[in-house]
Amino acid sequence: MLGPDADCDAGLEDLQPLFERVRRTEGPKPFGYGFTTPVVEIAIEPLGLRVDRIGSESHYLRLVTRSCLSCLSCLWWNVAEEKFDVIQSFVQRAGRTQLGTLRFTATLQLNTFRGDTRVQAVINEQLTTAA
Repeated sequence: MLGPDADCDAGLEDLQPLFERVRRTEGPKPFGYGFTTPVVEIAIEPLGLRVDRIGSESHYLRLVTRSCLSCLSCLWWNVAEEKFDVIQSFVQRAGRTQLGTLRFTATLQLNTFRGDTRVQAVINEQLTTAA
């Protein structure tokens, strides 16, 4: 479990150790039948979370954590219609109340864009609205 909560094994403030773990994990690709992609649980603080609709038809969500030094992008395929308003509302209320974290299962991967390689999460499902 990754995130800021007491039951988490590691935080998301410094992604460099996570980067190295994902790099080593991606080595034995391809994943497939009998050799599945590792799945992790992620807890994300909603305060300061950026929520974007992305894709040519805005079907996808991108959640970006607020840490400037090592922000984590979380991609969530084909849920923008259903989840955008709910997540956005939750994030907006987070500044005024103590709401807890958003929790997801996700796979981690490396993404290279304009020569910069970062860790990103691809969300499988939301576990709870808040912990």
